[in-house]
Amino acid sequence: MIPPTSIDGTDITGATIDGTDVTEITVDGDVVFSPSLVEDGDFLYVHGEGGNFRYDAITPFDFSNNSTTQYDNNASPGIATVSPNGDTFILAGFNDLQEFSVSIPFDFSTKNLENTFPHNFGTDQLAVTIYGPNLDNMVVIDRGGTVEQFSLGSSFSLSNVSSVSTGTINASYGAFDSHFNDDGTKLYGSDLNVDVIQYNLSTPFDPTTVTSTNTFNTNVDDVGTVMVGDAGEKMYVQHHSPNDLEQYDLSTPFEVTSAVNKTTIDSDPAAKQGNHLYIHPAPHY
Repeated sequence: MIPPTSIDGTDITGATIDGTDVTEITVDGDVVFSPSLVEDGDFLYVHGEGGNFRYDAITPFDFSNNSTTQYDNNASPGIATVSPNGDTFILAGFNDLQEFSVSIPFDFSTKNLENTFPHNFGTDQLAVTIYGPNLDNMVVIDRGGTVEQFSLGSSFSLSNVSSVSTGTINASYGAFDSHFNDDGTKLYGSDLNVDVIQYNLSTPFDPTTVTSTNTFNTNVDDVGTVMVGDAGEKMYVQHHSPNDLEQYDLSTPFEVTSAVNKTTIDSDPAAKQGNHLYIHPAPHY
């Protein structure tokens, strides 16, 4: 369900927050929005040269027919990951990671900066994954394949981050906004050419333990960002040139070699080619 913007013709975009519970919006005492009203696969966040965008699905996980909202027109930073209940966004900039709270869940236009965490990767082309039972572990991968594991002092928060280990992906390619599957044993990226790369890992959520790779040829140049969602049954691929955003069905869940039924979600000459692609919720949440 897409969050409503009006009730009986009344604009509710400025509605008050229900007491101290910022996960619900009320109008005249009635709850009109909460995360429980949001279905899995309602939102696909895309970052490109034109800024941060959100695609709203008409049918969950199917973005072939959608509406699009542009949240800002900044080339950097880009939305990298979103908390399960939609109240926190993590963005990747050139020199830091940024944590934003939002007063309306899943709506980045209501953002407020909470914390920043400096990094030395020197790029905003970072894959950021927060995982674990308490969402207090974070792995960051840069385009060249450098990997750093972090411990978070608080669940899905950058308020107290400490480094745990560093390493590199044991593969011939780096990673470009890569994402994990549901149990962390697969990581999806690209060769920055025509192939989607599936890294198979011996240790969950540890990209330094690649044991093998599977590839899928998209037959379209300059594959950038890749993500798998919908219990592993959908794959989303963003190209840099041409700037197509594509959706595939996976006949075998989480296996990129089984991709079929390509649908073009969007094609934009410039604005949406970019560094980040994120479907909510991530499979591992």
